[in-house]
Amino acid sequence: IIATNNSMTKSKQSVGGGTIATNTYSGETPRHWICQSVLNIANDCDYIVVNGGFNDYANSVPLGAMINSYTADVDSDTFIGGMETLCRNLISRFPTKKIAFCTNHNINNSLFNTNSIGLTMQDYIDATYQVCKKYGIKIIDVGSNTHFDTAITSLKNNYTDSADGVHPNANGYNLFYVDYVVNELNKL
Repeated sequence: IIATNNSMTKSKQSVGGGTIATNTYSGETPRHWICQSVLNIANDCDYIVVNGGFNDYANSVPLGAMINSYTADVDSDTFIGGMETLCRNLISRFPTKKIAFCTNHNINNSLFNTNSIGLTMQDYIDATYQVCKKYGIKIIDVGSNTHFDTAITSLKNNYTDSADGVHPNANGYNLFYVDYVVNELNKL
């Protein structure tokens, strides 16, 4: 929507069900691993906006721990290690591009409900902030800066596909994401 509204060319790398971390599967099929797929972004881009984290929460990916190095090996099978890998891949390929990480809206009370390993979505958001701060990547925090919270039934039913609470429909994107994301991108 943002690309269309601004006469931009877009390159979409996202795949449904993707995780930031590696070594996640849907049955025997590897999921889309965002920390690696950012390597497929075209070199001639001006803006890079990455989104993810909810599927890591939903699949109970361990958080892991941030390391005190920019070059030592990280465990990309953990969320924090995957985030570090993602940031390193972006910065090394696109040192002069405008890069941002966009958080999700507040999804179905996941900020408070724990997954199978006892973590909330807020734990993953806090880790995202920690890693992005380390690497100097801007956070566009839709969850904290809009009132799009699908724990609220009317918002879930009216602004997400099939009322799933997870995937915004066109109205959800237009009302809660587009203007806010554009305003934040203009600050880069």
